[in-house]
Amino acid sequence: CQFSWVCVTKHQPKVITNKQYEESLAVAKRVFYENYRLPGLTEALYYHATYVRPNWRRWKTKLTKIGLHIFYKEREA
Repeated sequence: CQFSWVCVTKHQPKVITNKQYEESLAVAKRVFYENYRLPGLTEALYYHATYVRPNWRRWKTKLTKIGLHIFYKEREA
């Protein structure tokens, strides 16, 4: 499962938790239609879950952690 509220089985998404899905949909609409951004994440381009450790994180600047996700921006030259 890529997200906590949905799994894709046989190329068909299956909503697991309607409440989390509705919250995700509302946030996505605000981002898309209203250009909404969290103040601390305006430069965020990358993220990963806390339970993985991708190699690329060493070349990025950590911005913040929200729940089980860590957000990064490009490292300044």
